[in-house]
Amino acid sequence: MSCFRPMTAGDLFRFNAVNLDGFTETFLQSFYLRYLSNWPELCIVADAPDGTVAGYII
Repeated sequence: MSCFRPMTAGDLFRFNAVNLDGFTETFLQSFYLRYLSNWPELCIVADAPDGTVAGYII
């Protein structure tokens, strides 16, 4: 079962495998950091049972 939690800046280095999906839009780190600093309550990470990042929402 997945676990949802707030995103942290360190997660930017953990979700590379998620961005390999052809349907996922990829942005520069500055884009993610701007969203994370302005709207942290809207940045969510889904962790898989093994601790890897299964997905994220910004």
